[in-house]
Amino acid sequence: MGKRKKRSSDKVWCYYRDREFDDEKILVHHQKAEHFKCRVCHKKHSTAGGIAIHVLQVHKETVSQVPNANLLSTDIEVYGMQGIPSDLLEAHYGEEEDESAAKTAKVDIPSSQYLGGAILGYPP
Repeated sequence: MGKRKKRSSDKVWCYYRDREFDDEKILVHHQKAEHFKCRVCHKKHSTAGGIAIHVLQVHKETVSQVPNANLLSTDIEVYGMQGIPSDLLEAHYGEEEDESAAKTAKVDIPSSQYLGGAILGYPP
């Protein structure tokens, strides 16, 4: 048997850069290496809050934004896919599901409902 290809909705995505990954382990590695790495001593942390606290305590500087990210705030604690606001999750995955549902709806109309190029019950 071949390897099952995942649908895009099965993939996880980076909250900070809107990039998709095959699994959460790779996503966490990406976040630590790209977003939660100290620019001074290169120590890696698990969350944006962790890097902010590290920089404040060790280097006596203030971090107000996530490094290498499209988003600026360190207020939201995200680890992998945990902690992402639910409205953003719905927006990200909802668009893909809506597109696939629309494609399915176009295909699933039985031919018995067609009459002279119009669908029964709907004006031509």
